[in-house]
This record gives sequence, structure tokens and C-alpha cells, in this order.
Amino acid sequence: MGFAKEVDPTMACISNLAENPDFQIISTKVALGGASNQTIEMLTNKSKPKKNEKAAISQWNSSVTECINLGKEYRKEHDSEFLQSAQAETFQNFEKLVEKLYLRKISYGAFATARAAELEKYNAKVAQNQRNIENKKNLDTTVKIKSM
Repeated sequence: MGFAKEVDPTMACISNLAENPDFQIISTKVALGGASNQTIEMLTNKSKPKKNEKAAISQWNSSVTECINLGKEYRKEHDSEFLQSAQAETFQNFEKLVEKLYLRKISYGAFATARAAELEKYNAKVAQNQRNIENKKNLDTTVKIKSM
């Protein structure tokens, strides 16, 4: 009998934000459930937040922060320091982007484009982390063989 693999609760929490009725006013302008869900319309939207949308943006950002905090212990226990650092940096950059959007310094499209770039940088770091793990395994195997 197999065991279900434990996953970071942050991911499910953020995915669920897309269904939150409080954020529906911005649901066609930002990918509430994660940057990988962005549409071409979101990436090319030249409008900036209206007053009533700013409240939803602020509330959504608070909810994302809660989701991030929900998975802190999981990440400490399961992720390398390198990956934890990459996650923290990505979240800080996300926060800066949300602030710029909220203050109307950037459009929804510019927000989506910058968010996609952040996701790409993060994914590159995840791949680097995997290579680091593989290299360490290979090195450990080599050391064991040589010491026999």
C-alpha cells in the first residue's frame, strides 16, 4: 500500500484563491491561482487598477501571504536552503510587483509579464537545485566507490 506524497500546502492554497468570490472583480486581469495560469488577455492588458479593484488586489495579496506562511514549516523540512532562498526571493519580488500594480505604477499587462519572468527565473532555480542534488548524489557515490 503506497503513501500519498506530502506536498507544500501553499500550492493548493494559492490555487484555491481563483475560486474566491471576493477576488472575482480582478479575476480576468490577474491569474489569482498562480502565474502559470495567465492568459494572453492578461499579458496584454494595458489598463491600470480602478479604485474598487485596488481593494481586491490588496485583499488578494494578503491571502497570498497567508498561503505562503501556511507552507513555511513544510519548506523548512523538505526543501534545500538554496530552494528556500529562491522561494523567498520570488515572493519578495511578487510583493514588489503587487505594490507597483496597486499604486498604478504599472498596468495589469506589465504586472503579468513581470510575474511570468519571475516564474521563469524561479523555475530555472528549481532546475539548478535538482542538478545540485544529482551532482551531490553522484559525488557521494563516487566517494563511496573510491573508499571501498
